[in-house]
Amino acid sequence: MWGVATGAVLLLMTLSPQTVEAETKKIREGEAPPAVDWVSVAGDTLTWDGLREERPLVVVFWATWCTVCKKEWPKLQELFLLFADSPRAPAWASISLGEPVSEVARVAGERNVPGKLIADPTEKNGKYLGIRYIPTILVLDRDGLVAYCGKSDTKKLDRLLKKLTSESEKEETSR
Repeated sequence: MWGVATGAVLLLMTLSPQTVEAETKKIREGEAPPAVDWVSVAGDTLTWDGLREERPLVVVFWATWCTVCKKEWPKLQELFLLFADSPRAPAWASISLGEPVSEVARVAGERNVPGKLIADPTEKNGKYLGIRYIPTILVLDRDGLVAYCGKSDTKKLDRLLKKLTSESEKEETSR
């Protein structure tokens, strides 16, 4: 009896909110996202700044098996193409969570997934950042601060990207 009770107490201690909080960083609007290193499908190590390239950045967290992601890709591709010809076009990154690199590369090619392609096969970074559902969209402004993190809402993203790209244009003309 004591063995079971002791085990339960140890399990509760292991899963305490303090432990979970220490292992997960929150993404908060107006702040820089927690620092992580990403590995592209091509094998390159990338940081948030490397993905941004001094532009706004749109990150789509997704998975090949996700039916909602499949439905959202055409809308996101339209949004990508809408800004693609702009000299201040946002950078894009597509981060697949929990899948082998080969599967991510194959499916991304079939679906014409835009931007830098990243696989997080163990979901280590996704869990660390607190990504709890897919698709999740993360938008960083030109300074690398979180402008949006949440569900895929193409109307909201369209307005936000128009604002962010026009702010980028204003900053460059004032230099």
